[in-house]
Amino acid sequence: MSNIALKVFWSNNPMPVDQKIKQSEIVINTPFGVMIAHPNQPVKSVNNKTGEIVLNAADVNADVFGSAVAVNDALEPKIQNLSENKLDKVDYVQHFRGLFSSYISLNEALPVALDGDYAHIDSGSGFDRMSAIWDSNDSKWIVNAVNVGTNSDEIPEGAINLYFKGERVRQTPLTGLTAQQPSPVVSTDTLLNSIAKLQAQIDNPPKIKWMTIHEISDVVFSGITYEQYGDSALKFAVIGGILFATGRFYLSVISSSSNVLCSLKPKYKVMNSFGSNGNNLIDVNVYSTFSGLAQRVYISNPTAVSILTIADTLTVQQQIRADMGTNEYVISGNFGKVLQY
Repeated sequence: MSNIALKVFWSNNPMPVDQKIKQSEIVINTPFGVMIAHPNQPVKSVNNKTGEIVLNAADVNADVFGSAVAVNDALEPKIQNLSENKLDKVDYVQHFRGLFSSYISLNEALPVALDGDYAHIDSGSGFDRMSAIWDSNDSKWIVNAVNVGTNSDEIPEGAINLYFKGERVRQTPLTGLTAQQPSPVVSTDTLLNSIAKLQAQIDNPPKIKWMTIHEISDVVFSGITYEQYGDSALKFAVIGGILFATGRFYLSVISSSSNVLCSLKPKYKVMNSFGSNGNNLIDVNVYSTFSGLAQRVYISNPTAVSILTIADTLTVQQQIRADMGTNEYVISGNFGKVLQY
């Protein structure tokens, strides 16, 4: 056994450490007690083993020799792989560029982006969210998820199937327009065919069918003649549903001051509110080729009954009458709307 103590050498004078021991001003000696010496002998009993024994890993709950090396060998390639493939914070790129209320607002906020960048567009309640990705080749945002309820103003327009615009319709050329016959437009016609038919009708208006007084009448006054005037002879035509008269004729026999020139067929009777004496309110002027004096020709219903419907044309008599004497006359004008035309 031996004593254990702490001895301190102290001096306020500056000097090397080794001199402090020889020239110390104060020496403090503090004993700690007696140290018991352990015999230098092998372990006699461990883990239910007695005598002179050799300890192994199991006896002291230690790993088998080489276990740590094996673990290190197994972890080393994994650690290396993680090191090579890890994403450093400095290299991280945020590709999500945010949520926008419309395609327009996205373009205004981010007119330029990077490959891989994407954003969401949500116009609010009733509109599903859309996704837009940046196309660096075309330098624009491409919407790749479209809701049928989305406003077309928020979807980029294509190059071929363009959106409807009134100005585009007005500026659209009539490519493919070909000549058509002047036939009626029907419900199965295309726009180009319809326009072509209408143009053909303008270019080829239907010829006016002019008729003699005998063709429009059941009975003709025997004192009227017109054939001698050739192309300028008295004739009638229905144009736009109106009964017109033009040309020259001659009255040779006068029965009274108001001569009946003819009784009209139902097909050529005109709408007539009979008025006084059943006469029409529309007078057509005629002129004497000799005196130049104006006379009148008019429609008359001798029974003083109006003709207002197609049925009336079948039952009510209608005449063309003239207030003039014997002479050669020229007429030009219309008698009104033909009901059966």
